[in-house]
Amino acid sequence: MWILDYITRNSITGGKTEQGSVKGSAAGKVEVNASSNFCKTPISSPYGIAYIMLYSKGGATLKLANDGNVYINGVRYQ
Repeated sequence: MWILDYITRNSITGGKTEQGSVKGSAAGKVEVNASSNFCKTPISSPYGIAYIMLYSKGGATLKLANDGNVYINGVRYQ
């Protein structure tokens, strides 16, 4: 996934990254099964991504709704 590659290349610490499967989530943390079981892992994403909605620094928004509609700056498109 390009986000994982971007974070890895631009990491300050250059730590090891892994891909795994999410087993559960609660209170902004996830449990991930990879080479080990990682509990209470904080959820993070690059600036501008808020899971289903994208934000630009200039204020534009793009929302992909579960009902199949797309909202661009609040205007619905089917």
